[in-house]
Amino acid sequence: FFPQKPYIRSRTLLIRNGGNDVWDNHARFTDPALATIIQRSGIDLAVQSFVQVVEYINGRRRGVLNLREPNNDKFVYANWGYDDEDIDMFENSKFTNGNDAAYRHLCELSEHINDEGVYDEVKTLLDIDEFTNYMATELFLGNDDWPDNNVKGYRSQQDGRFRFICFDLDYTFNRWDHRISSLNSYTDVAMVKLFLNLLKHDEYRKKFIDTFCIVGGSVFERQRATAIVDELADAMRPMSQYDGYLPDNAAQKIKNQLQIRLVNAISQLQQYA
Repeated sequence: FFPQKPYIRSRTLLIRNGGNDVWDNHARFTDPALATIIQRSGIDLAVQSFVQVVEYINGRRRGVLNLREPNNDKFVYANWGYDDEDIDMFENSKFTNGNDAAYRHLCELSEHINDEGVYDEVKTLLDIDEFTNYMATELFLGNDDWPDNNVKGYRSQQDGRFRFICFDLDYTFNRWDHRISSLNSYTDVAMVKLFLNLLKHDEYRKKFIDTFCIVGGSVFERQRATAIVDELADAMRPMSQYDGYLPDNAAQKIKNQLQIRLVNAISQLQQYA
């Protein structure tokens, strides 16, 4: 189903209407475009592949939607081969598979991140490279519908490390930006508290700064990302126009943001105490 991932074994598929992309004429473009930019960069970060499709119900055409990988336990199976009963997985604060013992232990460890040996132990429970990529990407994009929502993590119960899925990016670049300092308002979210604790460790703090700069200067490098946006808009335009919704406004909005985003993002880092 997905040329981006021809190797996966899909047990289920997601038809996503992208309803939150309302500011851009329901073009359903922002989320798959940003996910594709991330995916093509080669950075280690779990995102959903997509293909644009036309939906029919009982032979009646209903419109153009996006066929996506699911972001639940079937995503884990398709990409890693772990069965539902072999993983611990949570959405926001609720575990949907397995149990929270390992995650609670990870979060509790982070409270003592500068104690001898703790940082190394944390890295046995958390895929720290992927987690850092995840946090840097969400913060760079300024996702308004996160981190008090749309947080999903999973791990294999066989000594696996937690990884996170980056999804639902419809509200990026919208209305107001999540600055790094604003995370202090979400300390009741376990993932946020984990991240803020990690930032107290000098080695991790440097790692995050370096990763944040890579995300802004390479993953979302303006010319590279703009070329992908234009390519996707050109590919989606013929089908989308049947619904009367073109991707052009959403595409232009992304390109405009990429003109100024890196400078603003580096300023966030400099202002963070």
